[in-house]
Amino acid sequence: MEKEKLKLRFMRELILLKLCVSGYRACIEAVRYKFDELKRHCAHHKLSSTCNRVDPSMRSVVYMAASKYGNQSDFDFLQRKYREEEYHAERDRIFFAMAFTSNRSTIVELVKEVLSVKDRDTDFRPKLIELSRRNYDNEIVSDYLHNNFNELLKK
Repeated sequence: MEKEKLKLRFMRELILLKLCVSGYRACIEAVRYKFDELKRHCAHHKLSSTCNRVDPSMRSVVYMAASKYGNQSDFDFLQRKYREEEYHAERDRIFFAMAFTSNRSTIVELVKEVLSVKDRDTDFRPKLIELSRRNYDNEIVSDYLHNNFNELLKK
């Protein structure tokens, strides 16, 4: 029985993620409401705390929709929460959602942060790969790496 519930939660998350990523308005509006509540409840708390009433299986979708379809304030909230967060699982959820942003300068800033901050995340490669995957069609990540290769090699 528990195995079936787990499978159902996974399928629900996957379906909602695909619907929201593709721009399905009803999905975006449904998770937008959850994100607005989250911003109110967790303004002064970490997203891994009890202030976050979004089911853990739905957090990736809610965070992603805010990053992809929200405004700069939404993205800034996620970025602030990412930097505050202590738990790697929650940090990864937030980061992978931020990778969905379409703002070119924000993507470059995320790449810079991934390549320079090594105190909390020991391996930057999964995050860099995720940024590249989410932005494969606009070449922002590859352009940055190419244009800054010599400087990056020194690090």
